[in-house]
Amino acid sequence: MAGSNGSDAGTLTRRDAIAAALAIGAGSLLALKPAPALAANGATITVGGLFAGSLGTVLWHTASGDLGPIYSQAVLAGTDPQTGVHWGLEGEVAARAGTGAVGVRGHAEGSDQSGVVAENASATGAALQVNGRASFSRSGRATVAKGASYCTVAGLSGIDSDSLIFVTPQADPGAGVHVAYARPLNATSFRVVLTAPAKKTLPFAWMILD
Repeated sequence: MAGSNGSDAGTLTRRDAIAAALAIGAGSLLALKPAPALAANGATITVGGLFAGSLGTVLWHTASGDLGPIYSQAVLAGTDPQTGVHWGLEGEVAARAGTGAVGVRGHAEGSDQSGVVAENASATGAALQVNGRASFSRSGRATVAKGASYCTVAGLSGIDSDSLIFVTPQADPGAGVHVAYARPLNATSFRVVLTAPAKKTLPFAWMILD
């Protein structure tokens, strides 16, 4: 984040607030940066066991390994000092981390595994909350050409008879023409079929859920 004079402020305001509250528990955010215990590259950490404390734990990834500009951070079992909201794990990246940086990433390799699971034991609570835009690899746009009665979307993967294919027309295909259905063709493609040949070019959005 840029300072008032256009220079690099070194840390984000929110990071300063979080780190100050978690690392030193109190103090003015405008006065000093927090003074956490520093560990050198390659230093060991304790693995295994149960640990408790009234403050959270903050891990910083910086360019130089000290309190210099922060690229990313992870907060373990913390509380946001500005909102009072508690969390078990938070991941965050700064703008300086560059294109493609990810705050939290989950990865799985097996067909019966999940990269990330969001769960809420309450029947009325939200398992996943998204603030901002959401991007899905199994979604996109395609077009039914004027005079055609269907469009095939190919180049995908993992489509089967249980796949839920949602289609939303993005224009008027002409009087009396509607989307009849969308069905899988094979594991890599599906087809959107109209009730009659399109009288106009029909772009549509699609999304697949399983």
